[in-house]
Amino acid sequence: MLEGLMKKEDQEVSRRDLIKGVGIAAVGAGIVSVGGLGIVSKAQAKGRKFDVKKAGDVAYKQYGKVFCAETVAQGLVEAGGIKGLDPSNVFWGHGGVVGWGTACGSLIGAGMVIGHVVDDKKLAQMVVNDVMAFYAYNTLPIYTPKKAIIAEISSATKAGTPLCHISVGRWMKKENVAFFSGPRKERCGRLSADIAIKTAELLNQVADGKYKPTHPINAKTYQITTQENCSDCHGGNTPDLPG
Repeated sequence: MLEGLMKKEDQEVSRRDLIKGVGIAAVGAGIVSVGGLGIVSKAQAKGRKFDVKKAGDVAYKQYGKVFCAETVAQGLVEAGGIKGLDPSNVFWGHGGVVGWGTACGSLIGAGMVIGHVVDDKKLAQMVVNDVMAFYAYNTLPIYTPKKAIIAEISSATKAGTPLCHISVGRWMKKENVAFFSGPRKERCGRLSADIAIKTAELLNQVADGKYKPTHPINAKTYQITTQENCSDCHGGNTPDLPG
């Protein structure tokens, strides 16, 4: 099945390109601009600063003991000295929520911590949105440990989506390994470190009053809740929606 979904390595097919072909009214680049998000925060994330390196190192070392959602939350909790937040509460997020392949659990763990430390709900959502975009549009994993804990790996891929199923499957195909293999676990451990690091960096920007959103909210841009890589799963069957 994955082979059919992944005909082009690291392909990026935006929903904007796809929906032009299925008749949805023009969704030009100007509908929602990054500038239009309008948040240059002066709000403080409870004055909290994070040790960025520690966030990544803890997340990486925890993987294998716990999974992606919990390990990212653990890295951030320790790196920020957060009290009153139990990372194990998000244990269920692994594998895109207990193996359903939806949003990667690393994003769920990051989101839990962001929501805990950023009081302004609109601002917190913007930070989560930027972490999602980082995951989708960067070649990961970037994090490289001094010594691999689980296995050596050689590949990095760009998912084009926050979906665990596509992200991990694309990487597995490039690395030519199975899901329940050491290399795949190592990859997800390193990717968890990447998400913990990025989240810590953004939360530090919030605390310093320097955070500026970089990615528009997809639902406002496309007039439907969506991620931006449709063709891997839908092919030509993306529905023609009103509006």
